[in-house]
Amino acid sequence: MELDELLVHVTSVGLQIEEYFVQDDFVIPSYPGPHLVAKSYAGRLAALTPAGRTVRAVPHATATKILQLAMLARDERVEGGGVDTAIGRTLTCLILEVHHASGPSDSFSASFTINHKARSGSCRAPGLRCCARCATPAERCPRPRGTRGISR
Repeated sequence: MELDELLVHVTSVGLQIEEYFVQDDFVIPSYPGPHLVAKSYAGRLAALTPAGRTVRAVPHATATKILQLAMLARDERVEGGGVDTAIGRTLTCLILEVHHASGPSDSFSASFTINHKARSGSCRAPGLRCCARCATPAERCPRPRGTRGISR
């Protein structure tokens, strides 16, 4: 195994996604736990979902792409959401962790929270849609630059 293949093989990339309702007083009436916990490591992709546990082999090219996308996400600029005047809101939280084989300088943990009641612009990441209600690719979106309810 070449060195670059070995680095990808022993680097762990994890993603956790959860969604829950939060009241204004920060009480979470019924926390359901994560919807998805996924990890790419050692040539395998493991996922825990409400439907159960899945583990499957991942080709080196796919593991490399997962790592590349995770590293790009670390440097992604995220703008805060807009005003939230609701008495409660649904939040979607994404937690991304990379434990890179090359050490702490390339390892990181990042979390992103989408507030579904915040009102602001749209994302402008190339290739992404600006929001679920808009079919316009983000790079041509007419709305102001910003990310709908996302914070880091």
